[in-house]
Amino acid sequence: MSSKEHAHRLGHALVGTGFAEPVSTTWKDNQVTIIFRVATGVETKWVEIAKAIYMAEKQNEGLIQAWKTDISKLYFMKGNKLVYGWRISVMSQDMSLSLDHIIMAMKGELQPDIAFKGEISEMAFTGFEGATDRNVPKMGSKKGAYRAETIPIDRR
Repeated sequence: MSSKEHAHRLGHALVGTGFAEPVSTTWKDNQVTIIFRVATGVETKWVEIAKAIYMAEKQNEGLIQAWKTDISKLYFMKGNKLVYGWRISVMSQDMSLSLDHIIMAMKGELQPDIAFKGEISEMAFTGFEGATDRNVPKMGSKKGAYRAETIPIDRR
């Protein structure tokens, strides 16, 4: 398969995600680069796909189908307006085999044993279960939330 065919294959896979539209494609020996648009409101879905591609790259390090991927935003001027597009660049000695793995990652077909667990982004506060609301005014105390007109004023 030629580099041009590899570029078209990757572009077709991007279109297959349902929210990416290739704008320009370049290729040379062992490298394919595509600049594309991502539909408004679905960038987080694209970032999840990018994460899957990088996870697959890491899994394949040192193997014959190993590749290097650069996924980034590319800013440029369009007339007098600053705009951006996404860029994916894949470098590989065996592009056909590498694209097989990249496209599998894009489709979410990774093996379960390498599924990304992710960071803990939220967790319950320990020791807070059953605690009373801290903003409830306490009798005889100046702690807690009060309406402005009912704030107890200490006039010593």
